[in-house]
Amino acid sequence: MLAATIAVELKDSFGGDWSRGFVFPAISRPLADGIVYTLDPCPNDWYGYWCNVVVEGLCQGQPNRLFKLLNDPVSWGRDASGLSGQAKFLAGLFAFQSEGLLHDFEKSKRTFIGGYGKAPVVLVQGPPGTGKSYSAAFAVFACLQGSMLAGRDLRVFVCCKTHAATDVLTRNILDVRKKLADLRAESPALFDQFLDPRLLEVPLLRVAPHDAPPEGIVHLLKDAEKEDDSAKNADIIQGYRWCVVGVTPGGVYSLLKGKWPKALFGHGLCDVLVLDEASQMNLPEAMMAALPLKADGQVIVVGDHRQMPPIVKHDWEQEARRTFKQYEVFTSLFDTLRQHNPPFIQFEESFRLHATMAAFLGEEVYRHDGINYFSRKTDRLSARENADPFVAAALHPDYPLVVVVHDEEASQVRNPYEQSLIEPVLRFLASAEGFGLDAEKGLGVVVPHRAQRAALQAAFPELCILDPISGLPAKSAIDTVERFQGGERTVIMVSATESDRGYQLQSSGFLLDPRRLTVALSRAKRKMILVASRSIFSLFSPDEEMFNHALLWKNLLVRACPTLLWQGERDGKRVAVWGGTRREMSGSC
Repeated sequence: MLAATIAVELKDSFGGDWSRGFVFPAISRPLADGIVYTLDPCPNDWYGYWCNVVVEGLCQGQPNRLFKLLNDPVSWGRDASGLSGQAKFLAGLFAFQSEGLLHDFEKSKRTFIGGYGKAPVVLVQGPPGTGKSYSAAFAVFACLQGSMLAGRDLRVFVCCKTHAATDVLTRNILDVRKKLADLRAESPALFDQFLDPRLLEVPLLRVAPHDAPPEGIVHLLKDAEKEDDSAKNADIIQGYRWCVVGVTPGGVYSLLKGKWPKALFGHGLCDVLVLDEASQMNLPEAMMAALPLKADGQVIVVGDHRQMPPIVKHDWEQEARRTFKQYEVFTSLFDTLRQHNPPFIQFEESFRLHATMAAFLGEEVYRHDGINYFSRKTDRLSARENADPFVAAALHPDYPLVVVVHDEEASQVRNPYEQSLIEPVLRFLASAEGFGLDAEKGLGVVVPHRAQRAALQAAFPELCILDPISGLPAKSAIDTVERFQGGERTVIMVSATESDRGYQLQSSGFLLDPRRLTVALSRAKRKMILVASRSIFSLFSPDEEMFNHALLWKNLLVRACPTLLWQGERDGKRVAVWGGTRREMSGSC
């Protein structure tokens, strides 16, 4: 017999008509004996409410630098020159590289770091693993040096949609500052010739993070959590001539609300706004992040429209409201800016993916953007003996890219057959007798649907990191595509899950979205295993867009994985394992 006790605490809520349906008032009455209640997640959407406040302010004519730029793209210009201090910073990087003290930067990254100091808007496309955040960190220090040598103050806000991404970008800035300190220690003469020593003292601040930042980054608590006589975060930031502030869009809103509770707009705290992972940030979020940007401030937008967009489920093609079609608030900031032909920088080399995966994505995806996407990485899994020929074929060390095709065709958001099929492979990858890959950096399992994720997490508890209090998974090697974006693992296994042809067509190509496959394929450093029904590779749709999306999956099998490694039956259904190398794929394209 199973039993459980739940403690429910009723709280007041501040919702009402003023929130325009984003925040709801509480019903303050005690629970009654004998009545069955349903516990639902909190319906309040404070983040949505904040976005609504920002949008209403813009409609009323309140100032916002980003909004003004989007309404006047002609003013952007294409001046690729940098400030003299930026150019000197880049020259210093060249000097350290020539002495063997620093790695090289591809041409586009040099342009990003040393140029466009006078451009109001700069757009940077970084395909998976190309070091977007790392390069942005060097660009931030180049901007700081440009302002220092020009005798100007400069406060840089670095902002991402999520706390996790904002933490990554802020840590990259900390790491680059440490690298600059190391370069000074190794060659003081070169450092003094090209770089400003004040760069090493620039405060790095992180506003209201979920987790405490590492040493070297100042943790700013929410203003609402401070004592009444404590300095407001806005005052702390204004107290520095030069600083870097890591903050989410919601953190920006709270920061301004804490200092100016009745006047969100028109406070120029920020000179340069860096928006990273901008392909996931919609326009209202971006406007919220830009609230503190000065009237002449610069916006640097970094992202990749070939990866996952903002998660807003709606059939926008059938949307009848003209305002939605006119303003496209559902699109990402990155996509919106691309339409206006801004100064555009594109990265090419990936430092994460195996060369085989990068070659496929380069040929099938990024060549359409004019990007010669590639990788020099050729690390492979070591050879391990396994008595099961299916497992041995899937983990063949000579084939970094493997597609497992099966004949099950009746599943929608949950696929027990794929679970049983991948079980021996996962257990061998995770076991000490096999590869001993852990759940944090070694092994990742990517799925499109939460139902499949829940089933796999329950079946493979060893791939979950449990919360010590609740006993529930706090972090798992098994997650959805959306939550894997930005992550990486030594080995990635994808369970496509969907096999019912009717469902695949009815779900408007959810699984077949090429951005979903791009993210899934680009997480693996040494081995990528995709498990999918034969129905996916033979799907035909009369819809032209969906047909082209399905073609990407077909090419993954036919062009990228032409070598049959094993075929047979598993649980009464036909299964085939196909493998590909960069050499084979190049020959078939």
